[in-house]
Parts: sequence; structure tokens; C-alpha cells
Amino acid sequence: MCEKIRVLFISSFSSLKGGGQRSLYLLIKYLDKNRFVPFLIVPQPGELSEEVSKLGVKVFFVNFWRIRTLNVFFIVLSFVKLIKIIRQEKIDLIHTDSPRQTLYGGIVGKLFSIPVIIHLRVADNLLWLDKILYVLTDSMIAVSEAVKRRFKSIDRRNKIYVVYNGVELDVFVPLERERDDILKIGYFGRIEERKGVEIIIDAVKEVNNERIELVIQGDGDRKYMQRLRDKASGINVVFKSYKKDIVDDIQGVDVVVLPSLYGEGMPRIIIETMALGKVVIASDIPSNREALGKDLEEFLFKPKDKIGLISLLRKILYNREILEEKKHLLRRRAEELFDIRINTKKIEDIYTKIIKNRDTKKRYMLPQEWDPQKETYSQEEMNERIRKTIFSRHFYHVIKLIQRLHIPYEKLKIAEVGCGTGTFSLILGLLGAEVTLIDFNERILEIAAQIFHSYHCKVRCIKADCLDSPPPELNNYFDIAVSGGLVEHFSGNYRMKCIDFHRQIVRSGGFCSISVPNKWSVFYWIIRLFRELTRTWRISLEVPFSGNELRRIADSLGFKEYWIRGNFSLLEDFRIYVRGLVSAVVDIFPLSLQEKLRRWKKEKLLNSSIESNKDIVNFCHKSVRKIETSVVQDNFLIDNFSAVIILFAFK
Repeated sequence: MCEKIRVLFISSFSSLKGGGQRSLYLLIKYLDKNRFVPFLIVPQPGELSEEVSKLGVKVFFVNFWRIRTLNVFFIVLSFVKLIKIIRQEKIDLIHTDSPRQTLYGGIVGKLFSIPVIIHLRVADNLLWLDKILYVLTDSMIAVSEAVKRRFKSIDRRNKIYVVYNGVELDVFVPLERERDDILKIGYFGRIEERKGVEIIIDAVKEVNNERIELVIQGDGDRKYMQRLRDKASGINVVFKSYKKDIVDDIQGVDVVVLPSLYGEGMPRIIIETMALGKVVIASDIPSNREALGKDLEEFLFKPKDKIGLISLLRKILYNREILEEKKHLLRRRAEELFDIRINTKKIEDIYTKIIKNRDTKKRYMLPQEWDPQKETYSQEEMNERIRKTIFSRHFYHVIKLIQRLHIPYEKLKIAEVGCGTGTFSLILGLLGAEVTLIDFNERILEIAAQIFHSYHCKVRCIKADCLDSPPPELNNYFDIAVSGGLVEHFSGNYRMKCIDFHRQIVRSGGFCSISVPNKWSVFYWIIRLFRELTRTWRISLEVPFSGNELRRIADSLGFKEYWIRGNFSLLEDFRIYVRGLVSAVVDIFPLSLQEKLRRWKKEKLLNSSIESNKDIVNFCHKSVRKIETSVVQDNFLIDNFSAVIILFAFK
């Protein structure tokens, strides 16, 4: 039997006053409990948490602080609470229903590789925030095609599904109501300006017929509600307070009017009224038109069009038979499109598909994706790379560990796996070490060999795949195996396979040095999310590591001794990633401007760099001697939150 999928729902409200929360309650209620285990987070106790608790669902209370307040303590506290729930309940899937909750859930989902879904319930475009929501989520469920169109310009991965809100057809059952001379018109829902409720009052006043009674029921903006009361003087109107269950109230009217000005996703009042077989008069905004369909479009009027609404009211007032004529059509449409059981099944299928995609997700980058981004590197560019590498804590710790091995550089054997330009091993090669570069992309090996030859540094290049067993001649051969920018491009068990390749080629007593991006680095995620938002993130697979994951792998592979260290101080990380952010911004510019900026940068580098090969070799020797006599203390913040962390592991 398959393991149940554990779904964490996060709601922005605790009451059932909003249609979104009513829809969420029904989704949880009708979710197949044999296949799914639902959990719910709400800001505080309320109707929603009470009703969901009655279903036997575990409810948590977390108030997610607005990120724009920059109240770091409470924002971090919100993250900590969410992470604790996710780890404690072993959550497989996060389902949110509002932007703020999605920001929190999306970031945590990225950190823990948990799929995130947002339920899109309004058609309002949130501009730049919509782009962030798109990047942070794995899938989106829109309650209508009108809502889906909100993301039309950015949905390049086709990850938006449309599933209509559902109604309990066995609860909302048409009943015969005794007809009288009074035409009862009802408005049910939030009372606020964007709902356009005042136009109903204006229209009823214009009709000026004593045979019309208006019912306005709901909760909302008190000032607006008072304005409505003042405006309604002189007509037959009843104001009623919010009720959780309004089936009987809807049954008590002949017609329901929804005059919304904008923003509706798929109004519950429309689908519930149709399920009761009652006519709905609605403003002609996309979601309302979609709900009513072509056969009922005669009951639409333009937003704010008082004359159009008056015409429809008079049409029904003087032709009551139309209410009975449309009854079966209305009910049939509700049965075909808005059955809660059918629509919940559609959402269950989306959950299953997302989890299946997660489990069969891409495990490694394709061969062509490893092709070099640059074909040539100037001496000045390489000198700059050498300087940056020498000033890193990664290089510092490697030199200290070489001292521990008591091997002179001239007898040191080092391999760089997934070599790229081979900068790290080039420095040791310039000190006299025997260098072997290993990569499965021949062109990368050719470019790296050219770089080494330009420094008159000997190198051996071997084509091999780090997911396979090493060539026999490499087993237990090297004193050091290093890599950077490699292992994070694999997922699942392939990560351990790649690290194990390093272990196999190192002799007993030698060590591996593997640098990877840190999933707990704020700087890393800022740059990555910015590039994803601006579509300049061109890496198909990159999964950052946590220190704990590296430790688990090191334990599993049986390393004799290991530890994790950060690569740069947080201040240096900040400087590096500010430059990275500038580079990301430049990548948005037109290609011609990008080329001009890069030429300017290259000329600046040329003017500031005049070292000969001899100069750079002397710089390497001088820097290493300085490192050998210096002491850098361990630092908790750097080792846990630096943008790059390094696993040092002795075999």
C-alpha cells in the first residue's frame, strides 16, 4: 500500500466569512483520507479551525508577519514555527491560498525540497509579486480561466491548473418556494466598495415598486455599510448580519444579485445559488461570465451599469415564469461544473502528479548542459581567479591540511573532479604539485589544459564520469581530491555517488575537499530568486546543500574524519553577492549594452593587472607561506551561513 501524502494547508484567515476559506474547508472535508493526511495552519482560533478540527484534522496556529515590515525577529520566528511543523509532521506538500503565506511556504519549500501549490482565488494582478509567487511555487490552482489569465504572460512552464470551486449538491438542493406578489432580491457576501452593493439599492429605488424586497446580508466595512443604510432609506430593505450557514437565507429569496466591480475569482454565491436552482444576476466581469456560461449570459449587466440592472430586475418582476423556466438549467450547470466531490478529485490528481514528478524529478544535468560557457580565458582573468581563490577560507584550510599530511608540494598528487578552469589545482600545480583534471566533457578538459600550458604548468587530463566507477589507475592514487560547482548539480542518490567518486580516488590518509552552495545562505537565495524572476537563471538543476546533508553523506561513506567550513566571511559574501546582483541586473540589459559593459570590465582588468607568469607564481608562494604561519579561528556564523560551504573529509 502506498504511503499517504501529507498535505499542509496554510490559510490567511481563521473565519469562514470569505469564500476562499469556505472552499478550503470543503476541500479538506472531501479529501480522500485513505490517500491524504491534511494539516492546517491558521493565524488564530476561529470558525475555520473549529470546523476543520471536528473533521479530525490537526490544526496549528501561526501568525505570519508581513515581510515588508522588516521585523526580523518575528519574521524569523514565523519561519522557525513553520519549519518545526513541517519537520515534525513530515509534510510532503504545502498548499497555500494567499501571497504572504506563499512567500513563507515557498521559501521553506525551496529549502527542504517540498513542492508548494498556491490556490489562486482572485483575478487581481499583483504585478511583480505575481512573478515571485510563480517562482516560489511548483504548481498553481486557479479557480477559473479568468484567474489563470492573470499569469498568462509569465506562465512559461504551463504549471497552472483550473479547478472550479465546489458546492455540496446534497446540501444545496432546490426547494419549492411559495410565490407571492413580492419579488425578493438578495445580496449575500462581503460588504465592501469593490462589491458594488450600492448599485442594487440605486436600481431598486429607480424601479420604485412596492413589490420588491431587498435583503443585504453579510459583514465587512462598517463605514460602507452605514452609507448603504443611509442610502436605502425609503425602500423595502432588510440588513442581516453574517451567518455561517446561509442556505435557508438564499432559499428565502427569488433572485440573487452580485454586482462586483472587479477581482472575483469564482464567486461561491453564484455557484451555490445555481445549485439551488435560483437565478443569479451578476456584473459582466470575466469570472462571473465564466460561472454563468453562455446559456445564462442574459442575466449579466455591465459593472456600475444601473440602467442594465434595472432592466433585468423589471424583466423578472413582470415575467416571474422565467424563474421557473431557468431552474433546471441552473441546477444542471451546477451539477456539471461545481460538484465538490468531482472537483476535489481533480485536486487530488494534481497532488498525486506533483508528488510523482518530485519522485521522478531530474537527477542530473544532461551532457550538453555541461558545455563550457566560455571558450577562452585571458591571463588577466585567470590571475584574478587565482587571487580570489587564494583569499578564500577553502584554500586556507586545504593548505593547513596539506601541512598535516607532511608532504612537500613537489610530491603532492591532486585531482580536481568536474574541473572547469581548474583554478584551484592550478595554484597547487604552480607550487610543484602533480595535477590531474577529471571531467566527462572533452571540450572543458581542452580549455583547462590550454590554461595550464599558458602558465607552463604540467597537467594530466582524464575523461571520466563521476557517476561511474573511477578508472582503475585512479583508485587510491591521490593525496587530495577537490571539486567546486559540481555536486550541487545532482539530486537524490547521485549526490552521494559523486562524492563517493572523490573518496575512491583518494588514498588512505588523504582527504577530499568539496565545495557546494549553502541552502541556508540568504545571499545565495536572493541572487537565485532574482535571476529566476528575471529569467536569467540558466542552470537546469542546482540543489544547494545543508551542512547536515553533507554530514549524513560523509557518515554513510565511512570517512574517518570530516568537518564543514564556510568559504568566506558574511561581509565578504555580501560584497561578492552585491557584485553578483549587479551582474544579474546587467544580464537583463540588451545584448549590445551587455557587450559594452563586459568590454569595459575587461579593459579595466587589463589596466589593473600587469603580472607576468613569474609574478603570479611568486604571489602563490608568498601567499602559501603566509597561510602556513597564520591561524584563522573557526566561526559559527561563517561555517553555517556562508554562501558556500566545504566538506573536508579524510579517508
